[in-house]
Amino acid sequence: MPITCNTNGRKIREYLDEKFARRMEVWANILDRAGEEAVRVARLNHKYLNQTGNLASSVGYAIVHNGQVIKKSTFEVIKDGADGSKLGRDYLEQVIAENAQGLVLIIVAGMPYAGYVEAMGLDVLDSAKLEAGRVIELFTKALKLSK
Repeated sequence: MPITCNTNGRKIREYLDEKFARRMEVWANILDRAGEEAVRVARLNHKYLNQTGNLASSVGYAIVHNGQVIKKSTFEVIKDGADGSKLGRDYLEQVIAENAQGLVLIIVAGMPYAGYVEAMGLDVLDSAKLEAGRVIELFTKALKLSK
């Protein structure tokens, strides 16, 4: 006796799409929290002398899913760091264009000398990346999303 499916294929697809959308929303919220915490830590825990505020103002993040921006940080201006804020936003757009696959959290420091400062052992994004990983791990364990 052959097996027949009594369920409408469209309903199965709708159910799966809804489940996927919910899961993506959960992950986007986790990455959003991780990005916010990373920026907070980067601005508080830096070891460099923040004379103009440009480097701290250039720190920000975005959550991107298959090239579509879900959320971006505001690049708040610190001290006189309006130039840093603009360069951070510009650099973030460049990195977003290079990361068009999957769901990603992008954290940037947009000042051209950020890598040099980091190479001198002065924390620009190191602690921010660690904090983002810690937040993601915390939520994935709490929500039982990891193996």
